[in-house]
Amino acid sequence: MIYVEGFFLNHSPKASNYLALLSNSSDKIFTFNLCGSYVCREKEYVENVMNIFPQINVLFGNAYEFEAFNNTSRQYGLKGIDFLQEEMEFSTLEGKEGECVGGGNISHSSHLVIITDGPRDIICLDLEKKKKLRVPVKRIPKDEIRDTVGAGDSFIAGYLYGIILGKTNRECIEHGVIASHMIIRQNGVTLPGNQV
Repeated sequence: MIYVEGFFLNHSPKASNYLALLSNSSDKIFTFNLCGSYVCREKEYVENVMNIFPQINVLFGNAYEFEAFNNTSRQYGLKGIDFLQEEMEFSTLEGKEGECVGGGNISHSSHLVIITDGPRDIICLDLEKKKKLRVPVKRIPKDEIRDTVGAGDSFIAGYLYGIILGKTNRECIEHGVIASHMIIRQNGVTLPGNQV
């Protein structure tokens, strides 16, 4: 599995493109994180993401990042990610397992978009099967929230951990939620003393 953050793509597009092609040619899972709405406002960044988009097996981002990315692509007349919802009709799957976006393992032939949105449901779009999975996020009581910095990165870490364990997409999302909830309850991006 190869994981690339948007920050890396921003300053090393050739290396990122190489990693995307390498993962594709070696049947490895290629994952990518949009990494901040401010980089999604740059024309060159949007172009670079769209260059590697066909090789991305799992694309992560939060709702603000996708919104900024789509606004930039529209502003410059670029092909953006907004076509995911505008040009495809996804069926909604609520909690169903089986041969759908929630079941089965993530592979080098997957083409998923994972959209987080704070305490709201996580949306997963399966571009191959043209399906949508909505996974509810259990709310954390306000008095338990210490720091939200690193929540998105922690979600991705938990999700990738699920892939390594061979979990289904839904289980990977659930691992991501557990990891982000763990970090949100800490000051700074640190693991609790009793967790490794």
